[in-house]
Amino acid sequence: MVQSEVKKMFQERFSVVKDFGVRLGNVDFKNPSSEDKTMLTAKITKEEIRDVVWKCEGAKSLRSDEFNFSFIKNTLGFKARYCTSNGVF
Repeated sequence: MVQSEVKKMFQERFSVVKDFGVRLGNVDFKNPSSEDKTMLTAKITKEEIRDVVWKCEGAKSLRSDEFNFSFIKNTLGFKARYCTSNGVF
């Protein structure tokens, strides 16, 4: 009797709940337009990446790994000058 009650208690306390309680019900998800789909799936050029990086403030960092935009700009600038034939990484 005691063993079954102890077993029952542990099963209740440490059982995995599979229902996270998320209900989407009647949520109306909007679909992107054809123009948006084209823009989102288009290839990103190296020039676009370079332009965006160069517009960012140098002291800003995406993560706490100490690689800020000044480091990235210097690295990309080096690659553009010395590692490619056309000056673009």
